[in-house]
Amino acid sequence: MPSDRVNEYLKSVCAEVRWRQAHDAVREELAAHIEDQTEAYMRSGMERETAERKAVESMGSPAETGLRLDASYRPKPQRGPVIMLTALLMISAVCRFAEYGNGGDSAFGKFIIAVCIGGGLFIWLYNANLYRLAEWSRAAYLAAVLLCLVVYPLCHARGRSVAVAALQTAAIAMPALFAGWLYVCRGFGGLLTGGAMLVIPIAGMLMAPYTGAAVNVAAACLAVIAFASVWGLCGKNRWLPIALSWGSVLCGGYGLLRSNARWWQRVAVMLRPEAFPEDYSYQIRVIRDMLRTSRPIGRGQDTEMMRYSMLFKRDGSIDREAYVDFMLTTIAHRYGWVIALIIAAVLIGLIAMLFFKALKLTSLFGKIMGCGICASLLMQTVQYILGNCGIVIMGWLPLPFLSYGNTSLMVNMAMMGLLCSLMRSDGLYADKEPKPLNKLRLRLEWEK
Repeated sequence: MPSDRVNEYLKSVCAEVRWRQAHDAVREELAAHIEDQTEAYMRSGMERETAERKAVESMGSPAETGLRLDASYRPKPQRGPVIMLTALLMISAVCRFAEYGNGGDSAFGKFIIAVCIGGGLFIWLYNANLYRLAEWSRAAYLAAVLLCLVVYPLCHARGRSVAVAALQTAAIAMPALFAGWLYVCRGFGGLLTGGAMLVIPIAGMLMAPYTGAAVNVAAACLAVIAFASVWGLCGKNRWLPIALSWGSVLCGGYGLLRSNARWWQRVAVMLRPEAFPEDYSYQIRVIRDMLRTSRPIGRGQDTEMMRYSMLFKRDGSIDREAYVDFMLTTIAHRYGWVIALIIAAVLIGLIAMLFFKALKLTSLFGKIMGCGICASLLMQTVQYILGNCGIVIMGWLPLPFLSYGNTSLMVNMAMMGLLCSLMRSDGLYADKEPKPLNKLRLRLEWEK
């Protein structure tokens, strides 16, 4: 423990350092230098108190030292991601207002409230010291798994909106929480334990049913496992965890498809929609019809199939539930597919920027958490774009920061705030080896 003299010096130095998150790192650095210098003076024959006083004096004036450290310890502002996020939110606001904002509808007002709440979460997490939360990653993952286990039965009850929102939150945040689990519980045993618990939320989402959310969690967590294995978090053998996890998920997914006639039929409809009655394939047919009749710029041609589709109202406007799932298709048909491509390019560019920034982080905790967040955003985007191109049948899944779904909007903004915070304070904290789990060992001896 530093003495009162050292603590007073450290306090005076930290008063000159404006970035509060850096105070702990400054204290550790200066305390280590003072301790080393004190021991050097003591080896020359000085008493402890005298050696410590001279060591503090050798560090220089607290004000000058603090100013030098203030210039060294500066946060790394993430202007690029913030600007692109703001652009996406403005695009979403314009699209929502153009579709529903001028008809006395409360949907646009709810969107503004969700943006304000999500912005508050983003700012709070952006300025928070999240590297301290690394040791709580295990508890956070366990809490999320238990939450899914508790709320799943409520998804089929009356007033299920809270349970649905909880599952939606878990579907977006689970890859990042799983990444934190792998960071803390390193080794092949940690992977097996975390993967076994991951079956609970995925099974709950499949039975809810939110197939798209289950696919998002499974695919994003597979990507996290791949990166974690390459970085040595899943044991010495880097390829065995990848082969085992990917093989288990692919075989299990194929087995589920073959055992469920409805899911297998949906796959067949996606492959050959023309071979099925219109009742089974109307979604893919209407989407492909909208894309076929869209123009580069301007409104596309309305067809007979579109007028009598369940996706459209009698006045020609698109149904809100359909607008949630088919926002890009609607924009391509209403305003031109060039506009839809630009919007998709901005979102994909943001995810790519976040991903490459995450890979450049010096902290392993920041890297693995960043990959988990980026994998979740990427899988949401890929599934949504495939559904809007008429390639897959859409389940629930939003287009991050753009489509309807205020709960998902707030959660995605919070996750991005978390990632930007890790980038902002990168290099400030070093990775610490996690405490090993307590193990019970038995020794048996046989005596004649």
